[in-house]
Amino acid sequence: MVIMQLSLLILLVSPLLAWQFPAYNMTPGVTPVSHEIYELHMLVFYICLFILIGVSVMTIYCLVNYRHSQGAKASSIKGNLKVEIIWTVIPFLLLITIAVPSTLVLINIVDTSDPDMNIKVIGRQWNWKYEYLDEGIEFFSDLSTPLAQIKGLEPKGDHYLREVDHPVVVPINKKIRFLVTSDDVQHSFAVPDLGLKRDAIPGYINEAWVYIEKPGTYRGACQELCGMKHGYMPIVVEARSQEGYLQWLAEQKGEAYVSSDPNAPVINFVPPEPAVIKMDHDSIIARGKQVFEKHCALCHGLNGAGGACPTLVDITQKWSEDELISIVLYSIKGKAMPAFEDVLSDQEIADVVYYVSNSWNNSEGQLISAETVADARR
Repeated sequence: MVIMQLSLLILLVSPLLAWQFPAYNMTPGVTPVSHEIYELHMLVFYICLFILIGVSVMTIYCLVNYRHSQGAKASSIKGNLKVEIIWTVIPFLLLITIAVPSTLVLINIVDTSDPDMNIKVIGRQWNWKYEYLDEGIEFFSDLSTPLAQIKGLEPKGDHYLREVDHPVVVPINKKIRFLVTSDDVQHSFAVPDLGLKRDAIPGYINEAWVYIEKPGTYRGACQELCGMKHGYMPIVVEARSQEGYLQWLAEQKGEAYVSSDPNAPVINFVPPEPAVIKMDHDSIIARGKQVFEKHCALCHGLNGAGGACPTLVDITQKWSEDELISIVLYSIKGKAMPAFEDVLSDQEIADVVYYVSNSWNNSEGQLISAETVADARR
């Protein structure tokens, strides 16, 4: 009897861990869909707990009350219609209790009708591209964790591998539809706090929607193994007030922003004057090194020695600079290296090819202009 009481105590106390230690439980999130998913999760949790306690109690009861010595003759049991009806009806009712709310939640999840704005999400090896279809804005979002942290040369930051250079900025209290696809392999666009997860499949568009109720920064990542740098595809969504979002939008377009507050000043976002690009050796090497460390070093190594990817040491003995430009633009068919045609500007490609051509025992490369890269584009 003591064993049975202890077992029941453990079964009753263990669910309290979900409240005492919320880190071990699913979070409610900040969207109606995430709330519904959380409530469904808790419903199924309680049903499973009910089943666990019922089965455990019956098992322990039978073990304690019907134990016999070795050699005892078992009684003959022919069946019990009442018991058989009970253990058929109860599971049926439990399944219905799960099926009905699950169906309602699923119907709501896929209802992307009447959105207030549309954002196309394109997964690539290994970053994300966002296109604001209603505003004509598009940009790439890359991992911004310093390479020194990844290589263990510096202490890891608070958002290690979960920070980007260009987050997705959206307004709160608006229905936002995401159109998710991929340029290469299958990815998965997922932000847990938003109750959002959609596979990004090449040649196919999956739809999802969110309605964020609370301003804040919400982080996610690709959740489909997509290659060597799968872990370097974070997602950051910044939810702002309508005023804050409109101000960001005006800044992206280089337009004047007029606040809804009549007493607020008009903010003019004037695009900065193009910086003078220095074409001396040291300046190009410095710019090329920055591009290389951001886009290339994770695979080819800081010293170009490669490892899982080909070495860049003595690379100019194999490829000419024109061929290197083509490889950076379009990759090599059948290789894991992504194409940077849409990711890097002509000047960035010229700089990084010059940097590689003048490093790691490579012959001294010639100056490469952005016009040369532009001519190489198909």
